[in-house]
Formats: sequence, structure tokens, C-alpha cells
Amino acid sequence: MIDRARFGIDLEKDACAQPRAYADEMLVRVSRTFALCIGVLPGPVRRAVLLAYLFLRVADTVEDDARLPGAEKKRLLELYAAIFLPGADREAAARLFVDGLPGSWRDSAEDSEFLSAHPRWLLGLLDDLPERTVAHVSDCVREMSAGMGEFALRQPEAGTWGGLRDVRELDRYCYFVAGVVGVMLTEIFVDHSPLVGAARADALRARAIDFGEGLQLVNIVKDAEEDSRRGISFLPEELCAAHGVSSKTMFDAENREGAMAVMRELSAKALEHLDRGFEYTLLLPRLEPRIRLFCLWALFMAAATLQRVSRDAQVLGEKKVKITRKEVKAIVRRTTLTVWSNGLLRRQYAALRAVRGVR
Repeated sequence: MIDRARFGIDLEKDACAQPRAYADEMLVRVSRTFALCIGVLPGPVRRAVLLAYLFLRVADTVEDDARLPGAEKKRLLELYAAIFLPGADREAAARLFVDGLPGSWRDSAEDSEFLSAHPRWLLGLLDDLPERTVAHVSDCVREMSAGMGEFALRQPEAGTWGGLRDVRELDRYCYFVAGVVGVMLTEIFVDHSPLVGAARADALRARAIDFGEGLQLVNIVKDAEEDSRRGISFLPEELCAAHGVSSKTMFDAENREGAMAVMRELSAKALEHLDRGFEYTLLLPRLEPRIRLFCLWALFMAAATLQRVSRDAQVLGEKKVKITRKEVKAIVRRTTLTVWSNGLLRRQYAALRAVRGVR
């Protein structure tokens, strides 16, 4: 549980005396990986991306809650998106959203729930950002919330099974939960750096969605077994059927061969997106090393995760697929030393890219 006295939090008054420090702390608490990546960004960009991540985490928390019915999730996500409409009374809209959440979230020991129940503490920080940046963040939150609301209606009731129909539906889902983030980041990067001319900006925009979707597909692959135990799946039923299994039963021992085939195909799909995301990163100016490192760390950790999946097939067992702290430190060290050289980065990425398929 967060130390409320440290940040001057008064739940009776719904107030936080140190919202910026609170935001920094909550980022670390809800995602150490993204806290590491966001921390390397230059100051103005870091503040924008940090806030954007926390706002998006609220939408994700609502969408991911197993206790809320799908229709209720959609309603809450619509209320949440309304906070970010141009010209909206953010305080009033935030109160409507919070009033609809489970009451227990306001004093929850679970960080994401506590964060979600107190968006007003962060909204004031938007005023410190450039107007265009606020627009990019707001557009992303609204589009993600709308997409999540759409998929929330398809989620199963408690005790039943739910999954995606086909690869097209998977692509649509990945766009809403991650592709839109790639779009937002690109616009923030372009606005920040005078070194990004019109031609380079267009090239970045052409690859922006791949950057986000590649990271999301890796998460789907590594979390597939854990999701299955929760009664949901983001593995397309059409793809599973092509390999003689179903998303519901593919992790049963007798379906191991078919499950491995599904994982290989999804890993290959993820890798294609990561490849374009890597080219996206190399398009960023060499004189913007911090922005490059933000992208490189996320991409290299995703590629290393796929390599681990291929090496030991943990993805088919109950042990969560996760790269080690030692591997993370090695990625940070190597890319920091070579961030200026596209040639050296290509060689490093090629080594991580050697995904041989799940054995």
C-alpha cells in the first residue's frame, strides 16, 4: 500500500498535496519495466509519457477487472473517456467516473485500483503540458477506452469461457490497446524534436502502430497460459483450430504439440511487428539518444522474451515467462553504449531476434 502521509493524501477530502511525486511513485508501483523505460526520456517527454501511461493504466484496470460485467465496463470506460473530451469539465467528469467504480477501490491496497479511483490528482498535471501534447494524450485515452469498451461487451460472464474469433479480431484488439499508444508516442516525439523533419515524421508514423502492437503480441504470447487459467484467451480461435486445438483446452497436456504450433505462429507474428518497430527506432535522430533508448529497451526486452519462449517453452507451463534482471541490465548496458550506431544496434537486435520456435 502506498505511503499516504508521504504524499499528503487525505481520502476524506480526496486530496493529494504532492501529485507529481505521487505520479512518480505510482508508475514504479504499477510497472517497474515501463518505469525504467520512461525514466530515460528527456524531461518534457518523460512527464507527458508518464502521465499518459498512468491514465491508460486506469482504462486497462477497468477493462481487466474480472468482477465487473461487460456492459458495466463499457459504461465506465465511456465515462472515463468523457474526462478527456476537448473542453470537458475534467473535475466534474472525473467525479462521475469515480462514483461509478466499486467503492472499495477508493481505499484499495491494490495499486491499480487506488490509482483508478483518484484520477483528479493527476488531471491537474495535464495543465503543465503543451496544448498539443494534452491533445495527443487525450486522443489516445479516448480511442483506447472506446476500443476496450467494444471488447468488454464480448467478455464472458464469470465461470464461462471467452476468446477472440480470428486473427483479424486479434489485430483490432492489439490496435486499441497498444497500436494507439505507438501513434501517441510518435506525435509526442515529433513535436519534441526539431530534428524530425516532415519526411522522417511520415516514415515514423507509417511504423508507429507496429511498435505498439509488437510489444502487445509478446505480452499475449507470454501470458497465454496465465490468461487461460483466468478463463479468457487472446489467442484467435481460428488459429487454434487450424492446429487441431481450441483456445480453452490447448494447455492440456495432450494438446502440447498443437499448442506449440500456435505459439510458434503467434511468436512469428509478434516478431514481424517488432522488426518494424526496430526500424521505427532507428529512424529516430541519433541526437535524441534518450528517446531512442526508451524504444530500444522496450523492444529488446520483448525480443529477449520471445527468445526465452523459444528456448525453454515456459509459455506452455505454469511458470510465468520472464527475463531476468541480469538480462535487463545487459540490455540497458549494451544499448546505452551503442545507441549512436545503427550498425551495432542491428547486430545486437539480430542476435536477440534468433527465435527458433517453441520446442
